[in-house]
Amino acid sequence: MSYDDKSEYEQLLKMMPTTPNRPAIPINEFHVGDTVVLYEEVPAYRSANVLISNQTVKAGTYTVYQLASGKRHPIYISSDENTPGTWIDSSKLYKQPSGFFVGDSVYVDETTKGYDTSTSSESTAMIEPGYYLVNQTADGAKHPVNISSDTLTPGAWVDSTSIKLQTKPPLFQEGDVVTLTESTPAYKSSIATKPTLFLPKGTYYVYQYLEKAPRPLNISSEPGTGEVWVNLNNINKK
Repeated sequence: MSYDDKSEYEQLLKMMPTTPNRPAIPINEFHVGDTVVLYEEVPAYRSANVLISNQTVKAGTYTVYQLASGKRHPIYISSDENTPGTWIDSSKLYKQPSGFFVGDSVYVDETTKGYDTSTSSESTAMIEPGYYLVNQTADGAKHPVNISSDTLTPGAWVDSTSIKLQTKPPLFQEGDVVTLTESTPAYKSSIATKPTLFLPKGTYYVYQYLEKAPRPLNISSEPGTGEVWVNLNNINKK
């Protein structure tokens, strides 16, 4: 390996994200036409054998359009046949015949039919647009993916073409503007049990949101700074 090649290779290693905790699938198990899943944004390449990535491709569901066994980046994927694709490493790709794994966060774009079983002929529910979790898969079935709003709610079976892999965004993000509707206890940390002061009602800025914390929202009177943690009881999001 030449000095320039070694330098490029070291740059490439630094750019690579952590591989998801799922078993890698051998290249010979991928086929043109497969539905495949990326669980994180990964480097993408203009050809199958270049060293340095010139772009990235986001997490999502894709179709395999070409294979180049033995190359550095042997799989060419695209979101659909009309969208230019890119070459990526096979170690970053995963597949189920259904295209989804249990625990995936998925999004329903438009109202779609739901079924009691994966083989039912008649639908029994209409699934509204929104975010759902994959509870089960039944590869090869008419409706191979079972989804629900949470792990405690009975789900419905849907066609894999009715959903797409998409992470649900947090309820609050840094910079969001919120309103306290009344004087509210404020805490020095997200797990504190005693308030340090009471914030007057008014407009505040979100600095941090920890969904599962007892006091999940850090807000401040100025954007870009953390101040105190509060409950969501008296919060309205603008």
